Amino acid sequence: MPPEQAACRLNEIGATSDVYSLGAILYATLTCRAPFAAANPIDTLMQVLEGEATLPSKAQPGIPRALDSICMKCLEKSPAARYKTAEELAMDLRRFLQNEPLAARPTDVAQRIRRWCRREPALVVHLAGLAAMTTIVQITYIFIGTDEAYHVALTSVLLLWSATVFGLQKLFNLPHWNAAAASAWCVIDTLFMTIVLYLAEPPNGPLLSGYGLLIAACGFLLKEHLVAITTGTSILCYFALLPLKPELTIRPHYCVMFVMLLLILGSVIAAQVRRISRLNRHFENQ
Repeated sequence: MPPEQAACRLNEIGATSDVYSLGAILYATLTCRAPFAAANPIDTLMQVLEGEATLPSKAQPGIPRALDSICMKCLEKSPAARYKTAEELAMDLRRFLQNEPLAARPTDVAQRIRRWCRREPALVVHLAGLAAMTTIVQITYIFIGTDEAYHVALTSVLLLWSATVFGLQKLFNLPHWNAAAASAWCVIDTLFMTIVLYLAEPPNGPLLSGYGLLIAACGFLLKEHLVAITTGTSILCYFALLPLKPELTIRPHYCVMFVMLLLILGSVIAAQVRRISRLNRHFENQ
């Protein structure tokens, strides 16, 4: 099913949609697996809509790069970027068999970056957020001026957080480590956020919203237990932070209100994830 059909964009369904389906069959023929296959129907649909298939040559070493180009051109998200007709696809396959230049050009740098972003969305979002934080820290240091030791410490934590994210992404992509890596990722993100809050100069009020942002981001993983882990870890880390940052306890009732807000946010997101899980079970039973 091509993305336009999965998204019910009926006006976009046409010959290029059939080309996408032929590309999916070609992908399965080459790699012995579907381009997108998740643990449940809704996750699979989300991959079709937003994800990027692994290159056939990476899923099954030994496949020629030319077939990579043909297959991935069929599986482009945009109908306009695919072969216009099945005949065009057949002609390119014939060119491949005859060792002739293909109409499907090798992917350029921009395409590779775009596909990598779709393939690793969690890593990209993390790196984008950390890059934004690091940039703000550097601009503040250069134009406003901060203590050098403080600047070095904060920058080092952000760089270490980025390196840790890369390692967790590697584990997350391994089938046997996927669940453990996801749980560890939630805990480690919260710990690093707490370290940043500890190092940050007061006032820390606006930065505390980082806990809520981490809880909200876990909702995209569609796992209720991950939302619970992040919510619980955020509250524990916040309580651990209070003795280290006395300015946060000037108004104790604010601390209680903040913890209640985290609990409410976690409960709301968990409820939404639970609804989607029920829909998944319904479709699986169907």
